[in-house]
Amino acid sequence: MMPSLSELTRSTFEPLLHARFALRLPEQSLELELIELKSLGSARASHREPFSLIFRGPREHWFRQGTYPVQHPKLGTQALFLVPVGPDAAGMMQYQAIFT
Repeated sequence: MMPSLSELTRSTFEPLLHARFALRLPEQSLELELIELKSLGSARASHREPFSLIFRGPREHWFRQGTYPVQHPKLGTQALFLVPVGPDAAGMMQYQAIFT
């Protein structure tokens, strides 16, 4: 059984660092690579520890901030709110997802 969005934690993604994810757009599918995991502070009572993910996507096709279906074989399809944070040194666009 695939985890729900509320069950995802930083440790869920740790073994998936540098893994490929499929982003489903209406007109096409793009490949994203998970390139960074970062803790954002301590957990609040009965909540998970806040963390962020940074994905790198193709330089040819950038997309706007919004909620997109992102798929990985171990996680199924999850609706993630992705925000473009700018291109890296190679011109590949980076996107951030924050979990609180």
